[in-house]
Amino acid sequence: MTVGSQVSMRCRYFTRQGMVLSAIIFMYFNTLYSISAQEIERPEIRRGDTVFMYDEPEHYQEYQITALGWAGSPANVERAHQSGVRMFSSSVGFRTEAAGMIDYCESKYGAGTKKFTEAQCRDLDGNPFIVPWLWDHQYKGEPAWHFCSNSPLFREFLIHRAVETAKAGVDGLHIDDYTGTAGPAQWGDGCFCEHCMKLYREDLTRRQTEMAQSLTEDGISLDALSTFDYGEFLRKRGVDAKKYKTSWREQPLGLDFVDFQYRRATAFIGEYHHMAEEAAERKLALAVNSGMWSPLDLVIAPHLTYFCGEVSQNASDQKVPTHPIAVYKLADALSRPMTSTASGQDWAFINENHGESLVRSWTVLSYVFGHNFMAPEYQWCYTEEKGTHWYRAPKGAYADLYRFVHEHRELFDGYEAVAPMAILFDMAARLQWKADIEPAVTQLALRNIPFEVVVAGNEWLPQRLTEKTLTKYQTVFVDPDWQHSPLDAAQKSVLEAVQTAAVSKRPTSPSATQILPWTNEQIEKFATSESGQKWVLRTELADGTPVKTIGVVPRQYVGTSPETAEETNTTPVTESNVEKPAVIHLYNRDYDATAKDFVPCNGLTLRFSDAIFPGKIWKNAKLVSPDAPEQTVAVDRDADGFRILIPSLKLWTIVVLTP
Repeated sequence: MTVGSQVSMRCRYFTRQGMVLSAIIFMYFNTLYSISAQEIERPEIRRGDTVFMYDEPEHYQEYQITALGWAGSPANVERAHQSGVRMFSSSVGFRTEAAGMIDYCESKYGAGTKKFTEAQCRDLDGNPFIVPWLWDHQYKGEPAWHFCSNSPLFREFLIHRAVETAKAGVDGLHIDDYTGTAGPAQWGDGCFCEHCMKLYREDLTRRQTEMAQSLTEDGISLDALSTFDYGEFLRKRGVDAKKYKTSWREQPLGLDFVDFQYRRATAFIGEYHHMAEEAAERKLALAVNSGMWSPLDLVIAPHLTYFCGEVSQNASDQKVPTHPIAVYKLADALSRPMTSTASGQDWAFINENHGESLVRSWTVLSYVFGHNFMAPEYQWCYTEEKGTHWYRAPKGAYADLYRFVHEHRELFDGYEAVAPMAILFDMAARLQWKADIEPAVTQLALRNIPFEVVVAGNEWLPQRLTEKTLTKYQTVFVDPDWQHSPLDAAQKSVLEAVQTAAVSKRPTSPSATQILPWTNEQIEKFATSESGQKWVLRTELADGTPVKTIGVVPRQYVGTSPETAEETNTTPVTESNVEKPAVIHLYNRDYDATAKDFVPCNGLTLRFSDAIFPGKIWKNAKLVSPDAPEQTVAVDRDADGFRILIPSLKLWTIVVLTP
């Protein structure tokens, strides 16, 4: 069951409840997590960080690790810092710590009391249920129960975990399965425990004026709200747990109930982070396990320092994935780094088929696009047949890539995408499961047209479109049906104004921003047009044959904070900076699934126009690669721009350009 099935209700709900939701979100956002000067004090993930997921001190030096993104052991904080780990995060699991919850209840309330049963999630029949993917887990004769994050007892345990973790000296807090009870709510399981029913009753009572029409239509008297029990209401209508599982969207208040659970979950994360910081008596980074692709996975973004989650690499396709590119571009648009790993299913495939070269491409892809794939030394695998099992990397399979990044981190920190084009991410439309940007992202990325994503926010995301935002791009690609989007009137008027201006100016001003639909046909037309070709970075063989299996990504230096500059021995950004080099990443997409390796490309020529780095005349180029010794190559110039010979490309080469 996917979140997409419920999203159509959200815009209807937001229309009714926009003022209430705005108040809730901005109350927490402004009081607890407003972006202020103090935010700078929080530890952060940098583009050149080498990040571990699980804490394995014996590998710190081998990988030149600078950050623990997910599950660092609090006992190892001091050792990690002494070994050069700058940022050390530790994790609390909102669904995966059933054993800890049982032990906590036994230690506080006595063994054999079964106190933990008071905090179990309950389905509509009143039965507890387990975390689905932990079906093979047992502890003290108990399965992996799903505990309710609205339960005071479970919150007591979670707060205990946050406090003990924060006091251990960690730099950041990671929350696994941060949606808590909102997850099973969207799966159609519930929760219908006494705590959820009480809180939902109170929530409906607070919103009864706005909800009056909906409640009346559903046969719920406003006078009866003080004693209303949603579970009992459904049971009286003949709905049981089995029926609810497949029909919850169609049930009265079904969509509103899920929305309530998400609002509760998001608000709790803000409170939880604040309590952890109070316990630590300092600022802590905050991350959650989120793959960032469901629109509901994004509502937490304003609270976060960085995302740290499972991003599907589609390993079974046995080719370099494109889905992560959309995630990385969206992370940039939200100004939140993404430290990622693959899904449990991906790791199960690699574990079974030994595709280490393919995994190396996942690491490369993340750094090429400015993010951090966590070192895959030890990874959780999952299949329905085997349940939980583990992948252990062969010795020496990946460490060289991470050492390469660490040794050349001055080519990552402070660098951002070159982006003459943009793709519009419309949060309001995505909440109706419309306007998916991934196909457009894939088309531009495979054509080596540089771009970024720009966000049109809503009650959940603070980003807003302005003419200044849009007109810095040569072209903005949008959903062909954007005029029927639930996007608010102010942002829609900005799009309309830019589109109108482009129509009137383009005959005499070709640089005016154009708004284009992101259909495959339109992108093809743009890429092959005279005006579009100058934005395409090309690779070809000596005879001029195009090579379409090489990804090309230009990046430019924007700035490095003084703290980063001191650590990496680079110059902080100032008006008097000596000019920093530009970089162009070349990565190989030609994966041979039979040989389980990449097909090298020899005698490759890179071509790009003056428009990619306007005003720059490049005279020198250096090639750095984990696959070959560093070398200097010539930069030739012709009527079409610049031309650089790349003698050989195995997996990844960075072209470092200087005037």
